[in-house]
Amino acid sequence: MKILFDDGRQVPVPPEAVTRRPDGTFVLAVGDAPLGPHSVVIPVVREQLAVQRRVVDGEGGVRVHKTVTTQQHCVDEPVLRDEVQVERVPLNAVVREPPPVRYEGDTTIIPVCEEVVVIEKRLLLKEELRITRTTTQTRHSETVPLRYEHVEVERFDDSAPEMRDATSATPFPDDADATAAPALSSPR
Repeated sequence: MKILFDDGRQVPVPPEAVTRRPDGTFVLAVGDAPLGPHSVVIPVVREQLAVQRRVVDGEGGVRVHKTVTTQQHCVDEPVLRDEVQVERVPLNAVVREPPPVRYEGDTTIIPVCEEVVVIEKRLLLKEELRITRTTTQTRHSETVPLRYEHVEVERFDDSAPEMRDATSATPFPDDADATAAPALSSPR
């Protein structure tokens, strides 16, 4: 049996010179004297295990091939368009103050005034602009390109034969008609 000190020194000790106490410490008798005031107390140290995991590179691996293709799709959507018709209605009526803008159904009436010189100054309602709005609906067709991704997963391992996983073509997620892409599944 050896005793290891903090400074690194080791001292050989016969096993019969070391006695264990109930509190877990050991007592070493020095010389032929019985255990007593000349005894050395040695604390017992216990090691603890700390287990950690880390990722290491295995023997196998995965290779992913991705290709993007473009396909033409026809888009047919209704399109609204507003058209206005301007009608000038001459009135040549004398008014004291400019009339306000008014509405008659879908028609907006904007009074147009002009000052004319007479012996006295009068306000003459020269004309009204009658603006009528009509809405028409037409269909608009256009062919637009949509991109699709094709993914091929190639697994390789030193002990297993080559395996391939392929997914179906799915549209990009920002497309309006796109659904969620299916999850990749791999054989175990």
